[in-house]
Amino acid sequence: MAIDSYGEDDDFDLEVPFDDGEGPEPETASYDDQSPNLVPDFKGTEKGKKFLKECADQVIEDFDDAWSSSEEYREKIADNFKMYAGFLPKKSFPFENCSNAHVPITLEGISRLSARTYAEIFGVDDHIFAVQPTAPNDDKVAEILTVHGNWQIRNQLTDFFRQMHRGIVIFFTNGDVTCHSTYDQGRRRNRHEILTTDEFFIPYVMTTTEPDYSDCPYKGRILFLTKLDIEAMKGEWDEDAIEGVLDGSAPDYDGEPESPLRQAIADVSGIVAPDKSDNSEYKLIHYEGSMKLPGDKEARAICATVCPNTRYVLRLYVREENDWRDQVRYDRELQQGADYEMAVQAHAQLGEREAALQGELTKPGVDPMEADMIHQALTQDALPPPVPPEWYESGAPAPPRRVPIEMFSHGVCMENFLGSLGLSYGQILADQNRAANNSLNQAIDQATLGNVGTYLMPDLLEIEPGPFQIAPGTINRISGVSGTDIKNSIVELRPSAANPQLFEFVDKMVEYSQSSIAAPDILSGESGKSGETWRGQNARTEQALKQLSVAGGKYAKFVEQIFKCNAKLNSMYLEDEEIIYVASHLIGVGGGQEIQISRKMYQRDYRVTIRSDMRFTSQEQRIAEADQLVAMPGAVPPLQGNLAWWHAAATRALKARGAHDMLPMLGPPPPPPSTPMGVPPPPPPGMLPPPGMGGPPPQGGNPPRGPKPGANAPPGRPQPRMG
Repeated sequence: MAIDSYGEDDDFDLEVPFDDGEGPEPETASYDDQSPNLVPDFKGTEKGKKFLKECADQVIEDFDDAWSSSEEYREKIADNFKMYAGFLPKKSFPFENCSNAHVPITLEGISRLSARTYAEIFGVDDHIFAVQPTAPNDDKVAEILTVHGNWQIRNQLTDFFRQMHRGIVIFFTNGDVTCHSTYDQGRRRNRHEILTTDEFFIPYVMTTTEPDYSDCPYKGRILFLTKLDIEAMKGEWDEDAIEGVLDGSAPDYDGEPESPLRQAIADVSGIVAPDKSDNSEYKLIHYEGSMKLPGDKEARAICATVCPNTRYVLRLYVREENDWRDQVRYDRELQQGADYEMAVQAHAQLGEREAALQGELTKPGVDPMEADMIHQALTQDALPPPVPPEWYESGAPAPPRRVPIEMFSHGVCMENFLGSLGLSYGQILADQNRAANNSLNQAIDQATLGNVGTYLMPDLLEIEPGPFQIAPGTINRISGVSGTDIKNSIVELRPSAANPQLFEFVDKMVEYSQSSIAAPDILSGESGKSGETWRGQNARTEQALKQLSVAGGKYAKFVEQIFKCNAKLNSMYLEDEEIIYVASHLIGVGGGQEIQISRKMYQRDYRVTIRSDMRFTSQEQRIAEADQLVAMPGAVPPLQGNLAWWHAAATRALKARGAHDMLPMLGPPPPPPSTPMGVPPPPPPGMLPPPGMGGPPPQGGNPPRGPKPGANAPPGRPQPRMG
């Protein structure tokens, strides 16, 4: 099959004829920056082919630089994973038959941190995140987006929670985590994939602090796609490039670029990569950076998908969009222009009417009363001409500013001084785990040798071989040798017992690891001390969780960036109008309902916040705190008549218990009081009753003295009491 290629083996002439002013203009490669794929546009011209080849070379060169600079880091992460999974190298002589013990310090510490963080952020049945209003009249839209976003990640994004759990483990083990948000054309839904060190690359930079890598010159990932996956991209990728990539033989599983973490996981799991097969994965480069496209004077933000083996560019597009803030300005100025043109037409009509009235005044025999009415009408209709907008002379307002589309999310556990990678608890635990394993295995090796005796015997002593048995009452005889010769010639060598300090060192490593990452046994449900109260244990837990709450809060910020990317995908791929049914506990009480959502609703400033308080409190403590809110009106009397308070407190108490099925019993929430704490407002100043009749006392004086209660009562009757 003949393919019009532009890969490494292409023979087309890259030279462009010199324009001397007499011949035709050289062929140019024009493009539409809104096109989903510019490869078909560029490969039709010589300049376009040249640019595609230069683009592939630049992508592969940037990838090689970034990949080679992080080679040792990837190997270190692979070694730490083996320690996390408990995979130890086999022992060599003379300890090949000794026990190979592992102290699960890394696994225990990371599992505690990741489990508590996951349960705090994602282990709730209520809203995981909420959309914040960005305008005075934006409350209703923010409420609808909150309901739709939480419904979407629970029902449409089937792999979302597993991806987030993988992200938490990588976050605490490696120190930083990266997520790439894309739209899956085959499944027709958004995807948020957590990337490992074998799937993601960025250049060597001094530092990066942006949550989306927007301060990096370029970034990208490796796509592991089978032949079927690539064929399914026809219509979105260039078909000639797809045929060129699939025309060769299937790639090796262990081919370039190497994946040390994947190999480590295979070693731990006992999996051996097979030979070449039709199901082996092609490794393609997804690249996001900036390049100067043909005909442009400045570089544009682009996204390219390149096959490093064949150097084919399968997809290329400009990853830019209109800045939503500048888009608001542009729409406002367009409306100003439309209003100005309408005002000009109205002013022209007034001018025609004024000319007609002036003509009526010039007619002979005009009635004076009618002339006065005409003068009055001219005075009322006299308006200055409308002022055009500042941009009107240029013909059109300035187009909206274009900004790059960032679909990567980056979270850091502990900030590093420089660079892009964070520091992690896993690195601390892995080193302590190695020290504990070495000490424990040294003790085991010493104990094993202590249980196995070694004997020395001179060559002069001849012992005839014969059956030798160890059993009760068995006598083994040796012929030709006296007992004295046996005693003096055979010497037993038995090593000493294992040093107890080695076991003490293992205990110290476990203790140091728990204190260094603030993950003591209390996080796994350790019982309280003797006589310790419930509040005392909660206080001890809260202090132990301070360090974890900060790190968990940083992962929550990382998840917020993922939710923003999900909103960006919704603004591009949602239908113009969708109607979904949402369960009752996601919208309040009163049963489920249908909500209407549209793509346009996401084309705004999207601000989210995680609903979890990130204190990592237990369910019992949350129930107790909710019950305190229910009981608060007993201590604050003005709240006793506040029905909105009672409803909100009861709702929180039921949610803390997980009793979402009881929420409809509360009914719809009543409106909040119009005055603070529900206290009735004072009457107007003119409606105050006089002093002594229930009104306030005069300012600066004492209350008026009236007759004492019972002063006029008949004698002999008891006097009434106050109150």
